[in-house]
Amino acid sequence: MNKFDELFFSKYVSDDAELVFVCHRHVTLIIDRIFLILFFVVFLPSFFYYNDSFSLRSIVPFAYFEGYLVAAYLSLLYTVFDWYNDVWIITDRGIVDLDWNVFAGNVTYIDFHSIHGIEIKRDSMLDSLLGRGDVSIHLEDETADFCLWEASRPDQIAEYVQNAVAEARHGRNEDE
Repeated sequence: MNKFDELFFSKYVSDDAELVFVCHRHVTLIIDRIFLILFFVVFLPSFFYYNDSFSLRSIVPFAYFEGYLVAAYLSLLYTVFDWYNDVWIITDRGIVDLDWNVFAGNVTYIDFHSIHGIEIKRDSMLDSLLGRGDVSIHLEDETADFCLWEASRPDQIAEYVQNAVAEARHGRNEDE
């Protein structure tokens, strides 16, 4: 785990828990949106404006066009930030499901004792080659399942969660 993840996501972990692993969604999820925003929202309008296609310079003042480009850049930053903050934070005590939003975030804490099973789903051979897949956690009370869609390195996530659940159950059996 890199230092940035450790510093950035530690505020969602309780003081007595240790942050072990941060599970992000796969980068291929964001690449297409970045290219679409850059091409259609930044490059094409800039090309038409600076080449004075359709007499855009006489219709739109330069300051307004620059304001448009700043808004497009902020939209791009929001898209990347939203992708980066849709994570599972795995601690030594459980999983924190973080679904970030600008105005409100949805944070769910899952204890290892309440996990019944874990499932990995890959839709195609390309998912296997790229190392991505949907990781679902099934809870014992079966009221809800938690899924990290298009997760990066799903096998590593599943292996860690299975080991942590086994340790938690082993520790609970020793306490009884």
